[in-house]
Amino acid sequence: MNSFRRTRALMRWFPAAIAAVSAWTGLPAASGQGFDGPPKVTPTLAASVKAIVPGQPFDLAVQLSVQPGWHIYWSNPGDSGMPPAVKWTLPEGFSAGSLRFPVPSVHTTDLGGMKLVTYVHEGKPVLLCTITPPASIAGERVRFEAALDWLVCQEACIPERKTVAIELAVAGSGATAEPDHEALFRQARAALPATSSSYVTIRTSAPGFAAAPGTKFDLLVEVDIKKGHHIQSDRPLQAELIAARMLLDRTEGLKIGSPQFPAAHEREVPGLGKVSEFSGTVTIKVPCEVRSALTGPVTIGGLLTFQACADSGQCFAPETVAFAWNSSGGADATAPTASGTGAEAASGAASATAPSTGDDPDAPSLSASTGDRVAPPGTIADAGTIRGLWFYLLFGFAGGMILNVMPCVLPVISIKVLSFVQQSGEDRGRIFRLGLAFCAGVMVWFWAFAGITLFWTPPLQNPTVVIALTTIMFVFGLSLFGVFEINLPGFASQAAGAAAEKEGYAGAFLKGLLATLLGTACTAPLLATALAWASTQPKTNAFAVFTAAGLGMALPYFLLSANPAWMKFLPRPGNWMITFKQLMGFLLVGTAVWLLMTVAAQLGGPGVVQTVSFLTFTAAGCWMIGRIRHGSPVGRQLATWVAALALAGGGAWFSFAYMYSGDVEWRPYRKGLAEELSAQGHTVLVDYTASWCLSCKSNKAVAIEVDSTVKLMNALNVVPIIADYSKEDAGMKEDLQKFGRPSVPLVLVYAPGKPDAPEVLPVIFYGPDVVQSALQRAGPSQGASVAANTRQP
Repeated sequence: MNSFRRTRALMRWFPAAIAAVSAWTGLPAASGQGFDGPPKVTPTLAASVKAIVPGQPFDLAVQLSVQPGWHIYWSNPGDSGMPPAVKWTLPEGFSAGSLRFPVPSVHTTDLGGMKLVTYVHEGKPVLLCTITPPASIAGERVRFEAALDWLVCQEACIPERKTVAIELAVAGSGATAEPDHEALFRQARAALPATSSSYVTIRTSAPGFAAAPGTKFDLLVEVDIKKGHHIQSDRPLQAELIAARMLLDRTEGLKIGSPQFPAAHEREVPGLGKVSEFSGTVTIKVPCEVRSALTGPVTIGGLLTFQACADSGQCFAPETVAFAWNSSGGADATAPTASGTGAEAASGAASATAPSTGDDPDAPSLSASTGDRVAPPGTIADAGTIRGLWFYLLFGFAGGMILNVMPCVLPVISIKVLSFVQQSGEDRGRIFRLGLAFCAGVMVWFWAFAGITLFWTPPLQNPTVVIALTTIMFVFGLSLFGVFEINLPGFASQAAGAAAEKEGYAGAFLKGLLATLLGTACTAPLLATALAWASTQPKTNAFAVFTAAGLGMALPYFLLSANPAWMKFLPRPGNWMITFKQLMGFLLVGTAVWLLMTVAAQLGGPGVVQTVSFLTFTAAGCWMIGRIRHGSPVGRQLATWVAALALAGGGAWFSFAYMYSGDVEWRPYRKGLAEELSAQGHTVLVDYTASWCLSCKSNKAVAIEVDSTVKLMNALNVVPIIADYSKEDAGMKEDLQKFGRPSVPLVLVYAPGKPDAPEVLPVIFYGPDVVQSALQRAGPSQGASVAANTRQP
């Protein structure tokens, strides 16, 4: 059976091999798709300038519009295929650089147990080429011609070729080149691999290299990872994490083997599980062999794709950085590399500080796990930089000052300072020293809060953690609104007050330490918010920000201890403090709404609905706690707390287990409906079935209408459509013929925005993996909300 499957898989790729050979030899080829139809790729040529200035280089863009479902290949196609090639016809004196390719996608095909890995481009890839004009140009217009060859593949491959040309005006010497097609070139350059990263530095070496045939040597790629950061290993243990991956370009005369990554460090992340990471310096070994005599400098280029995360838990967008090794030890501006970046990539190092060619430094990056927008390194929102850290220090100091305005704190400032005056008589020095001891107590409290961040780092990639943080922000917001209050138990308050009654410096220190504790009813929501933020930052930054917050809260005591007469400038307590506290509550609720955006990115619309439902139950429980009257019997208070917690627990079960349980709620088939929904941005699953089709029923039972698939469809907001072919329907019959099926079953998965390229699933499912993998490849719906995907119980 295995032998039969392998033979059948190879037969599917046989036309691709014939087409590839024909492309190399120039002989005609046959294809299952036929060559009589329209071309699958349409090339166009565009220039980055409206007129050429003598001596000033410019770029030409070759845009290859590939039909949906088809692909062309990268500069190194991998195990199969052929890269696009261009032969330029240039005016006299002009020279052309190598083609610069965008970052490719990796396609892996299982051929009966053998994996075929290819590097491809789909959609509208743009290849860039730098043209260098001579110092003087004859004539007012010049013509550029590109003879293009490429191999375009689906299940079969077709070699295609076309010649495109463009004419450009010539400007006078010394003129300023006026840009053209700016949007096209901006997108094309952004799609190129970067030449540097803020998180890694790449160095290359090749000890033992010699140009003689038969020489074997190792290319060593050393990746220095920024201190306090790590990248995911080449084999991450969590499906949602991005694996480190190295792609290598072809070099004439060399056999380049597969990259060999070192052993990774594994650790357990609470709520997420075991992860596999690289940190520090990682050396990747690439075995190489000289196959034929080499003349001149040799360049080996490649791409490193990785996802960097701060050790505090913040993860950044995946990056692809170009690197190259040159046998001459210097930059080779003309040698083609995998990135096509020429001298910049061929220098053998990718700087951690230099700006990346083709990258927009002002563009926000995307969180790999959550879809959150993250400010790029070096902006004011990045606490890892000096500017960002100063911003957060100022923010923390202001936050500490705000704590003094809360109703539980402001009225006691004067009382505390007056107690220092009474202890010291008229000795101004002793008053000030008692104030310093009080401030030291405040600082110790804030440092204790900062210390918590050393032992707790929430894995924000985990939706459960994000929902928990959302709930905390929401509950504390309710506290500031006055729905309920956070108070220390009576015995704890009494013990703390008794300890603080001591006089002298020790008593002043305890007063400062406990002043914040006794003001928990007002300060806990804001401090908990700060704690949640600090847990996502580097440890030193978090400690510095909490120190700034402590200084902000201690400042009034410091100033008034130095000059007690200034107490007359303190604002009078009043109802305005209640209003101020409630305004702070809106800030916390706004933070909860912001976290819901992360929930939406992770779990889709249904996840947001489930979370809001749970918050509603939790709010009801908080309201019950707020109804407890001061002095109520302990038994009644305990019963109310138990009932409130039971209500919140029941709400969690209802929201996350019961609300979206049930069978798939199929939408009835209509010709063209799936394409319409896909074009609108929805992920769509279409099941062509029939009451008499045993295979159809089996597919539903083992793969589609199972809990894991239903939950995935809910998370991705998939629109399920059922096409019942029990009675013959002309539209369904046309669809079946279109996708090469004589009859049902047929299951299609449409990705958002790709109505013309659904994924056709196998005839028989042996488990849910096939369906779920197709849905995950399609991704979540991006369009407006549609009818619910599950039947309500």
